[in-house]
Amino acid sequence: MMSMVLERKDISLYLLDLPVELEGYSYFLNSWLLKDKEQGLSILVDPGPSETIPHLVRAMAREGVLEPHIVLITHVHIDHSGGAGHLAEIFPGVSFVVAEKGIKHLSEPSRLWESSLATLGDKALAYGSIRPVPAGNLQVQNNSLSHLLTVIETPGHASHHRSYLYRDILFCGEAAGVHLPWKEEIFSALGNARVRSSLHYLRPATPPPFNFQVTVSSLLKLQELFLQPSLMCYSHYGFTSEPSKMLASHMEQLFLWRDLIGEYLRPEALSEIRGEDAFIQEALLNLLLEKDPRLAGFGLLDANIRKREEYFLLNSIKGFVKSLI
Repeated sequence: MMSMVLERKDISLYLLDLPVELEGYSYFLNSWLLKDKEQGLSILVDPGPSETIPHLVRAMAREGVLEPHIVLITHVHIDHSGGAGHLAEIFPGVSFVVAEKGIKHLSEPSRLWESSLATLGDKALAYGSIRPVPAGNLQVQNNSLSHLLTVIETPGHASHHRSYLYRDILFCGEAAGVHLPWKEEIFSALGNARVRSSLHYLRPATPPPFNFQVTVSSLLKLQELFLQPSLMCYSHYGFTSEPSKMLASHMEQLFLWRDLIGEYLRPEALSEIRGEDAFIQEALLNLLLEKDPRLAGFGLLDANIRKREEYFLLNSIKGFVKSLI
């Protein structure tokens, strides 16, 4: 599925849904295709895993893009860039822009594949194998776009995570959390139209190893951009036309989680608590679902999507717990 998000004189912007054969993983992965009409360029952001590359190529072709000029990668995780090598085989001339720390993992992806298997297991297999990107196709910055493209280093979710501001459109990867907008396919049907129009779901993407200050510093960089974006585009999932509001909301969420989890892990109990304790994580999940208004839509999610989100919520909680103990 591809949907147009923005159409104006200078830019066309499309969301490309990336379906994988995992239960509950609809509305989870997306790539972005930006067509700059003034520059005559097609830019792809986060190509996704290898299993979705054929779908991605067909979707681009339907919009008249037979080959992207540049691929921007927010971070080198299998669900965001695992298909980069496959894409490079199809389009040998394409340039991939990625953080310097990520270059070695794309040019020699064996460790990335091993760590993906160890962390994700069957999910990694469903995402598909990782092939190398030729070193000559990899660059930290594209000088020809320096007047249009601002690279913002935003470590937190990953040490090499970065965000991109192209003209006035911000591609934030997972630096601003994971977002689900209102869609009937995502949330159970609601009778109240006012609730439907305002409903969204937002959670931190803070798996271990997680550093609170680093993550907050990255979020501040996005909040303090000299050019306020007209749109903010998430890697999971969709977009918002209220970037400032959503960045502030996520900042508040991070502090709320720190305070609630920190209180639960009060100093006198630290000696008896282990971050791997599933009981503690479940207790914290229930606490956060009760206290965090940004998770209010959790109970309304489709059952399969709810199961997926519970897995990632627990992983994000684990990151906070490990950082506080």
